[in-house]
Amino acid sequence: MRIVRHACADQRGFTLAELLVAIAVVGLIMTGLLTFMMTGNQTYLTGSNQIEAQQAARVALERMAREIRGAGYNPKGAVCEPPLTNCPIVGDPVPGTLTATTLVVQNDTNANGTFAATERILYTLNGNNLQRRDYAVDATPQTIVGGIQALTFTYLDENGNLAKKPKDVRSVQISLTTQPENQPATWQTGRVSVTMSDQIRLRNR
Repeated sequence: MRIVRHACADQRGFTLAELLVAIAVVGLIMTGLLTFMMTGNQTYLTGSNQIEAQQAARVALERMAREIRGAGYNPKGAVCEPPLTNCPIVGDPVPGTLTATTLVVQNDTNANGTFAATERILYTLNGNNLQRRDYAVDATPQTIVGGIQALTFTYLDENGNLAKKPKDVRSVQISLTTQPENQPATWQTGRVSVTMSDQIRLRNR
């Protein structure tokens, strides 16, 4: 008795060359998908960080601008001359000085016609945090926003020139640079930096 065996072409399987070609094609497709996903993730992260940095800069500028505009307020109309040499803008907690990194807003909040040391609001940069200290409330600085990389105050007189003394200040220019507060220092993907500036006129001078 003779047994006849029929070979089926569809049961041969894949050759090594065919398998290698299939792997290469799948690899190319996966590489393209991965690149597309990474690009989309980076675009999203950059946009998100940009919004966060811009919002932090706006919050800082608006908070300082509002108090600078009202600096020197006193219901009795006291003149900012000696002995009130430290009003309404001082660049340092030491009366009579102007610095580019610290801002003091002076007001007559108790309406007694004088500017006391407790009637001050101090803005300063502590590390990457913009801090505000209200001497009338407590001695503890409060953080307004984080992620601040640079902060500069420029004091101008009525002619737009650099003011020499606190009593000559008529406007203040603020320039700050910020980035997302929790951005990893060693991760370059999505890193952004935002610089904003504003010039505020003192209404009570």
